[in-house]
Amino acid sequence: MGLNKKLSQIIAGRKVTKTELKEGLLSIDFSDGSSLQIKTRGAITGEIRPGQYLQKVLENEEQLILEFDDKKRVEAILLNPGGSVILRNKNNALEYLG
Repeated sequence: MGLNKKLSQIIAGRKVTKTELKEGLLSIDFSDGSSLQIKTRGAITGEIRPGQYLQKVLENEEQLILEFDDKKRVEAILLNPGGSVILRNKNNALEYLG
């Protein structure tokens, strides 16, 4: 499992305000108004709570791990590796796609 340097540099330190898990889609809203959407396949392990700060993103071909400041982790299997992670800023402009 390797560090996703590009996404980690962009997103590190953002504070979670809200999460929503619908079938195949994990959405995370941050205090700066940005949002992260992850298209998933199967169950997600771990829990994301408001107030946590995202520290880094680990990724291999199909697995994604979000690691938070309290050392908690959330793991997901990506639906379409290379096209399942979308980060948008508060103005809905694309910050990251991968």
